[in-house]
Amino acid sequence: MTSCEKGLTFWELLVLLILAAGAALFVMDRLNIFHQSRRPSGQFTACQINVKNLSTALEIYSMDNDGHYPPTGRLVLVTPIYLKTMPKCPTAGSSTYLLEYRSTMHPRDSYSFGCSGINHENMTGRGESGPWCQDGMLYKSKDQVPPIPAPSPPLP
Repeated sequence: MTSCEKGLTFWELLVLLILAAGAALFVMDRLNIFHQSRRPSGQFTACQINVKNLSTALEIYSMDNDGHYPPTGRLVLVTPIYLKTMPKCPTAGSSTYLLEYRSTMHPRDSYSFGCSGINHENMTGRGESGPWCQDGMLYKSKDQVPPIPAPSPPLP
């Protein structure tokens, strides 16, 4: 270019465009524009893993205790022997599994528990509970858990 011409060369324009795109990506990352939609899903998955780990600990507890699960309200009996510590829901920041644990011995030994409250409403959009487990089966919410069947009548 001669000193009389005004404007930018192709390479100067390309460098400016790359710098502007980089600055825009940096700002969008700082504002969590890219990560917002993935965060609830990751926390829900982490909560599902906690529920599955607790379920496994309950099954091992049952094997060591003649097929019986801890009584209702006594989920803490699986720590520290079967689990080092009681897991915390990453969304709630506390152990929400203790509040909902129920066990029965009739008609058969059974247990049910899950993440209590509406901690995962961002995931479902309906304010449903978090992941739930009944007798080793994992469900996305408490609403999906089938009822425990009633005892069958004795044979004559």
